[in-house]
Amino acid sequence: MEGSNLVPLIEALDNDIDDLEEALSPLLKASWSEYGSKLPVLDKAQLYILITYAIESMIFSYLRLNGVNAKEHPIFRELTRVKQYFSKVNSAESSGSKRNAQLDKAAAGRFIKHGLAGNDKFDMKEAERLRQAKATAAAKVEQNEKKRKRPDEETTSIEAHAQTDTTKGNEEDAKVQKASRKAEKSFARSKRKSRRNRALKMGRSRL
Repeated sequence: MEGSNLVPLIEALDNDIDDLEEALSPLLKASWSEYGSKLPVLDKAQLYILITYAIESMIFSYLRLNGVNAKEHPIFRELTRVKQYFSKVNSAESSGSKRNAQLDKAAAGRFIKHGLAGNDKFDMKEAERLRQAKATAAAKVEQNEKKRKRPDEETTSIEAHAQTDTTKGNEEDAKVQKASRKAEKSFARSKRKSRRNRALKMGRSRL
């Protein structure tokens, strides 16, 4: 890299160092333990993590300025570990906020309900609201029960129709078979009668 191209980079680095010194000046003027003792637990954890991250970032930058592959240096693993602590503190902070919000909401509900207790108008409205809620829930249960039974009824109806059709079909087959047997018997009788008539004729002709 040419020397003329390095000048803007060096000037930018010098400005960044000035900004860093200004940002760290409150911490450099006082003891970290004394400064952190006045903070809540989560804020104290964030302070120590930020200080550690700032120190390790400066070491990382120093190594790179001296031509060292900082990503293969142990300091890079330390930076990764500190970033994980950032995530843990943020998760603890967000879960604490949600829990406090839920507790506050529940406490507010109890306070309002307790304050309105004994008010006849409120008690009547609350009783009516509970009655309607129960009626709605019961209606939904009944509706779901009907929906559940309807397929069973339809299946039973289909099976009954199928059984009726099968019975009718069997009856028709029986009638056809009976008529067929009757026709066969009639044909056999006619055939026997014809044979007898021929025999009688032959006997008479011989006489």
